[in-house]
Amino acid sequence: MEYSQKGLYDLAKEISQKHPELRFSFKLDPQGEWIEYSVQKQNLNVGDEVLWENHGFLQWKEPKKIKSIQEDPKSKRKYAFVEGGTTGIPLDELVLNEKN
Repeated sequence: MEYSQKGLYDLAKEISQKHPELRFSFKLDPQGEWIEYSVQKQNLNVGDEVLWENHGFLQWKEPKKIKSIQEDPKSKRKYAFVEGGTTGIPLDELVLNEKN
């Protein structure tokens, strides 16, 4: 089965929502075409320093610590609450800060 760029992104997003411990990364060529992707398993916990990546762009310049993780009872999607914030961020959009 062959996927378009958007189709592959949508599939990765769907899998990430069901399995927030999986992290997809995509590498683009200068023309904006995907040339490779990778999948890593990550387990995020309270106290971890994370960066927020939304649609391939980092939303913060500096990492933030997770202060709590809660699951939405309806969607079963997990959200992290970080220091300095009041809104939950989907766990599948967070990346563990590798400089810890």
